[in-house]
Amino acid sequence: MDQTALIPVIWWGLVAVLVVVAAWFFWSLRRQQRGTYAHFREQLEIIEYFSKSVFRQNSTEDILWDIASSCIEKMGLEDCVIFLRDDDKGVWVQKAAYGPKNVDYRAIHEPMELAFGQGIVGRVGASGIAEIVSNTAEDADYVVDDAMRGSEMAVPIVCDGEVIGVIDSEHSLVGFFRSYHLRLLQSVANICGQKIGRSIGEERIQEFAKFFQLNPNPVARLGFDGVLLLSNAQADALLIPESAPSSELSKESPFWPLLQKASASDVPVQAQVQAGDKWFQVAMARVGDKSFVHMYAVDVTEVQLARARAAEAERHKSDFLSVMSHEIRTPLNAILGLIELMMRGDDSEQDRLSNLSYMEFAGKQLKGLLTDVLDLERLDSGKAEPHLTSFAPEEFFKRVVNGFQKRAEATGNVLSLEVEAGVPTRLMADVGWLTQMLNNLITNALKFTSEGEVHCHVAWESECLEVEVRDTGRGISPSDLKRILEPFEQADRERMVNTANQGVGLGLAITKKLVGLHGGELGVTSTLGEGTTFRFALPLQRTDAWEADVEIQGETPDRPLIPDAPVLIVDDNELNVLVARRMVANWGYEVITASNADEAEAQLAQASPFLVLLDIHMPGRDGFEAARDWKQPSSAWGHIPLVGLTADAESHTRTKALESGMDDVVVKPFNPPHLRAVLERFSAQG
Repeated sequence: MDQTALIPVIWWGLVAVLVVVAAWFFWSLRRQQRGTYAHFREQLEIIEYFSKSVFRQNSTEDILWDIASSCIEKMGLEDCVIFLRDDDKGVWVQKAAYGPKNVDYRAIHEPMELAFGQGIVGRVGASGIAEIVSNTAEDADYVVDDAMRGSEMAVPIVCDGEVIGVIDSEHSLVGFFRSYHLRLLQSVANICGQKIGRSIGEERIQEFAKFFQLNPNPVARLGFDGVLLLSNAQADALLIPESAPSSELSKESPFWPLLQKASASDVPVQAQVQAGDKWFQVAMARVGDKSFVHMYAVDVTEVQLARARAAEAERHKSDFLSVMSHEIRTPLNAILGLIELMMRGDDSEQDRLSNLSYMEFAGKQLKGLLTDVLDLERLDSGKAEPHLTSFAPEEFFKRVVNGFQKRAEATGNVLSLEVEAGVPTRLMADVGWLTQMLNNLITNALKFTSEGEVHCHVAWESECLEVEVRDTGRGISPSDLKRILEPFEQADRERMVNTANQGVGLGLAITKKLVGLHGGELGVTSTLGEGTTFRFALPLQRTDAWEADVEIQGETPDRPLIPDAPVLIVDDNELNVLVARRMVANWGYEVITASNADEAEAQLAQASPFLVLLDIHMPGRDGFEAARDWKQPSSAWGHIPLVGLTADAESHTRTKALESGMDDVVVKPFNPPHLRAVLERFSAQG
């Protein structure tokens, strides 16, 4: 066959092949385009779904859980975990998870925290670049959570240019994730970031609004011109009076100067501002280049009052120290001056006795002052309790009032007593305290009354003993009445130091506390220029029992014989030893002394005294320790009575002394009749 005849056949064959190839190519291209379009449309539908779904959520928590569940449902993923950044802890925290870790709705089993830079999540969070890890076994950063997975995909959540979270998904198959998974999840992450940003902003606005409205303190935003732009009810009430025509700060407002200062300052300004009868600590700060300031105020009225009270207390302390100095120095000056005169030796016997009498009086003044201060401390600390005994009211009041008759006559006053017939024959009370109450009130009345009357009235009403002490003195001003019953307070405070025998202002405070411990209340009424009345009512119990009133008796004819054995006085203070030695020796007793416990033991072994007067507070071994040693069963001196000597009148000191083995306690300065009675008691015991 001619080869030329084959050329057309070959050419048409080639054309046919080309046509078939072209047709196949265009058919494949068309098919691919249709598939790509369908896949693209599917992705758009997924993105649209996420957009609409997330749009319906309001809180950050709702957004995260919605995305986590939708990724499983729409993208065919096995799990989806969302981490958020926690700058305070420096970690990425699981906030939502769907898949094997999520057993119950919105409940994560063992939530994970990853440090910044830890794991694939930490790496993506740090770089801000999405990643697909096709084989997790080959990635050194992979962190195994509940189980090992084949592949992992992580996409950053960005808000305002900052990575705030990571969407992470793992799959059991190696190489499962494709680029379209990554692109799709990136789109979801972008939607998530925008919505979270808005949600956080809305939450902050809501929190700010709550801060304004729920804050118990005044909070406001003020324009430079004083217009109230934003405020809570407390700020409205503070800044804008009810009668104000508009919500604008008046230029007469006490806050206006601070607003002007804050408006012109780049730094916050603070000041204390008085508004009416209240004080506020106010802070105002300009916000950037805005034409308004934020104000926050705190009511510090109580702080101001406390500060004023502290200043008043400081002033009271100063007054108290001034008066104490006067009250101590006055009798001390008399004592030292009289001693100086007596040391010259040119006084007559009558002058010497007179000087000694004045010195005794001055010493008792000092003792009374110290007793008042200690009594007040003991009452304030709750250490004192009433010791109830039976007494006859009529006899008691007569005896106390009669004791003030000479003082009343010396000041030209008439002192009288009236006890109504209805007062019971005998009552139960702490007679010592009742004496102190009455003494303080009568002393106070005589002190401020001259050539007038002081009347004590006693009645029985509603099972209460009612006592009134009424005077016709100068009276007390209404302002002084409010504080007259407080410690260290007196009327006419400015004349406290200049008035003779004025005292330190403790008597009424002590009386008030003693009345209170008996279940009563001390009251006072007064009119300037006419006089003052103090009254109290004590709910006392009636009794038929009779107890002899305790009085210090003088010498008795049946005083026991003086023993041959000496009295041992143990005290490290030479003056105390001198006074005690001379006092005891004047009563006819032989006296030996020691300055400490060791010297005392030598005297005990050598002289065998019948009684030891033992100072409690000594250097080295004190009285407590010495008493315990000497009262041991193995001690040779356990039979010798020990009487503790102390200037500490507290009851707990006496209790401790008795527990250590002492037989009695005598308080310094000595009451001579009491000390003598103690010696006679132990002398009579042989």
